[in-house]
Amino acid sequence: ENGYAKTGWQYIDGYKFYFDSCGRLVQDVDSLIGKQSDYLLKVNKTLNCLTVYAKDGNNGYIIPVKAMLTSVGDDTPIGTFKTPEKYRWRLMVNDTYTQYATRITQGFLFHSITYATPNENNLLTVGYNGLGVSRSLGCVRLTCGNSKWVYDNCHLGTTVQVYEDANVASPFDKPELVPISDQQTWDPTDPKFN
Repeated sequence: ENGYAKTGWQYIDGYKFYFDSCGRLVQDVDSLIGKQSDYLLKVNKTLNCLTVYAKDGNNGYIIPVKAMLTSVGDDTPIGTFKTPEKYRWRLMVNDTYTQYATRITQGFLFHSITYATPNENNLLTVGYNGLGVSRSLGCVRLTCGNSKWVYDNCHLGTTVQVYEDANVASPFDKPELVPISDQQTWDPTDPKFN
């Protein structure tokens, strides 16, 4: 505006975004707004991206907080759900384990990449390197760091919307995956290793 980049909080296209002192869009405002009492989780099934939203007073969930890369599956249900349960470790149908699982509905969860055993050092690397591609049995796979964020910050009863949009992954850029070596047996986003 008038030759200067807009900075701070700005309302654009129905969302409330934050721009740094150089006018760059901040694509993770979690530390700026602090932990909120309530979030909305929206999963774009088509483009494998989860966006977390926070409330802006009485304006509803219009603050995009952060985007997370996912892997969903053909059976991932479309619709609106409320999270009913959480599990620190969860045995899955194919005899693998996941960390920080939050149930979306029935047999579908948000969870970390799978592990051979309930041990942070037994990551199945192929799953980690496959994030961003639809390959699950219907759950929403996340990095360990992101599944722990959902587990820690989103209370039971959090609204989850799963939808399809082939054009726009999120109001933010879709996160990029940094692959890990096939020999690495732990998730680099796991807080235990940071």
